[in-house]
Amino acid sequence: MLEIALTGCRYSGKSSVSKLFRKIGVPVFDSDTILKFILNFRTYVEDPIKSNVGSFVYSGGFLDPSAFVTDSIFDRTIDVVEFELFQAWESFKLKHKDKPYVIFESSILFERKWNTKFDKVICIFASK
Repeated sequence: MLEIALTGCRYSGKSSVSKLFRKIGVPVFDSDTILKFILNFRTYVEDPIKSNVGSFVYSGGFLDPSAFVTDSIFDRTIDVVEFELFQAWESFKLKHKDKPYVIFESSILFERKWNTKFDKVICIFASK
């Protein structure tokens, strides 16, 4: 199975390209959505995040987007849940083991150096 990553800046067309892949039967793992789910609904990550980053990142039991004023705060938060994200990716691949390739869509692929985990990387961009 070929593991392909799909990335690009905001509003570059990642979602549109992912829809096209899905339409032709290619399994697409939306890592951004899975990360949001883990961060907001897996209650056991709250204490490690508070320990690693600080309690200020939570407001009313949910992550407060306005708390992420530096890359360091974001990176330390993702550090806590990265293992679980890639466990979900492994489960996704097993579910689709009969497919010739699968796609891992992520908006933070290069920032997290995840690109090294994949056979190929597709970068989506849109002109100004």
